[in-house]
Amino acid sequence: MPKTEIPSIKRQIAGLLTVLGAGLIFALAIIGYLLYTYGPTGQYKAQNILVEPSLMKNLSYIDTEVSRGKEGKHVLDHVQFQVFDEKSGQWDVYILNDDQYKRIYDLVARDESLFPVSDDLENKFRSSRLANLEIIARPEMPGNSKDQTKTFLSVDFIPGTDAYRVFIRTSSIGTDYAFFIHPDVYQKVLNIVRTPNAW
Repeated sequence: MPKTEIPSIKRQIAGLLTVLGAGLIFALAIIGYLLYTYGPTGQYKAQNILVEPSLMKNLSYIDTEVSRGKEGKHVLDHVQFQVFDEKSGQWDVYILNDDQYKRIYDLVARDESLFPVSDDLENKFRSSRLANLEIIARPEMPGNSKDQTKTFLSVDFIPGTDAYRVFIRTSSIGTDYAFFIHPDVYQKVLNIVRTPNAW
C-alpha cells in the first residue's frame, strides 16, 4: 500500500469515530432528558407536565384531528376552573387570570406522581364528581375549524381530598393520567380561584 494512502484512511477512521461518538452523546442526552422528565419508574413531576406560566401566552400546537397545516394551529384562549355547587345544583365556572394560574402551578410544581397507583384511588376518580382546571385553546384561524375551542390540558380534583390527576396527551406507562397527592390541594386551589388578588 502506498504511504500516501495511510493518512487518508486514518482521516476516514477518525471521521467515523467522531460521528459514532456524537451519536452516542446525543443518545445519552435524550435518555438523560427522559429520565429527568418522566423519572426512571414512570413517575412524573407536575412541573414537567403542566404548562409553565411564562410560556402560557405563547402556547400553540397543531391539532392533528383538524389538520396538519396552519388550519389546525391552536393558541391559548383561557384557563378555567369549574366546580359543582351542591347548594345551587349547578356548575360554577371561574376564568383564571395569569396570577391565579401561576399560583396554582407554583403550589404543585414540585409534586411527584404516584407509581404504582392504587385501584382504590383510580375508582375514587371514576365515582366522584370532580372539580376541574382546564387550559382551553382556540383555532388561530377560526373560520377553518368546526370546533371553536379545545381542551389542551386538564387537571381533575376530588373535592375535599388531597388527590388530583393530570391528563397526559401521550402516555407510555399504561394510563392517560398521572396521579398526585398534595396536602389539602383542593381547598388551596379553591381559595386561589375564589380570591384572585390575594397573596
